[in-house]
Amino acid sequence: LHELGHYLFFINPTYKRKAKKILSEMNPKDRIIIANYLVREGYPYEEIDEETQAILCTNNGPYLYKDDGIRITKGIEEAHKKVNCLFKKYLPKKLKQRLKLS
Repeated sequence: LHELGHYLFFINPTYKRKAKKILSEMNPKDRIIIANYLVREGYPYEEIDEETQAILCTNNGPYLYKDDGIRITKGIEEAHKKVNCLFKKYLPKKLKQRLKLS
């Protein structure tokens, strides 16, 4: 699902705009937690938003990265819920059916 988040971010301008809006509404401290992790992993600054939404769009979201240094806050949990919901809304119906996503 993470890679499908990248896919949607690139092919669907509405999804991208709405995902970036959710990220922009996050508490800066929460965004810094994720950004610091991504920078440590070698991601360039220009890819932070794209990668952040890809992390947040999946069902397990940031919890997959908890052991790697992402401290899960209430703000990150809330952003995860919003981006995951957005992801499911914009994912093509046939893909949702194949992946058994509601």
